[in-house]
Amino acid sequence: NRIRGTAQLIMAGDGYHLWSETFDRDLDDIFQVQDDIANAIVRSLQMTMVSTSKERLDRIPTTSTEAFDLFLQAMDARQTYHADAVSRSNELLEEAVRLDPEFALAIDALAFGYILEVFYGMRGIDDAAELASALLDTAIQLEPDLEEAYATYGLLYNRLQKFPEANQ
Repeated sequence: NRIRGTAQLIMAGDGYHLWSETFDRDLDDIFQVQDDIANAIVRSLQMTMVSTSKERLDRIPTTSTEAFDLFLQAMDARQTYHADAVSRSNELLEEAVRLDPEFALAIDALAFGYILEVFYGMRGIDDAAELASALLDTAIQLEPDLEEAYATYGLLYNRLQKFPEANQ
């Protein structure tokens, strides 16, 4: 009626062992064991998190509740991944960006949406590249550490078959 589990955090890039802990518990409450392990992992991650990452997580993406609501609706619409949904998502994002021109996450999502339109044959790659590049430059200017914008740039460069740029 006992359980032993081990959790480890290892850097994927170099295999460096960051943390590990073994948990010996009575099996009376398996959910408590799960909570204990999860809490230990969270504590470990908090210790290894750099302050800039914490600042990024604490940052409020927009002060406009209306723009944020439109962003959430757009992300929900996009989940069906068909042409009409992508079109609707982009319309919602365009409105969100109009309401808050400094909402970098929505700006990136709109750039991504224009690239998606290429995959659905709704927009040519040159047009999408021009629109997306301008949006991504703006998003990165507003938030230089916005990882999503760099990933979207990678997708764009990949679609343009500019593979060295996609890897940067």
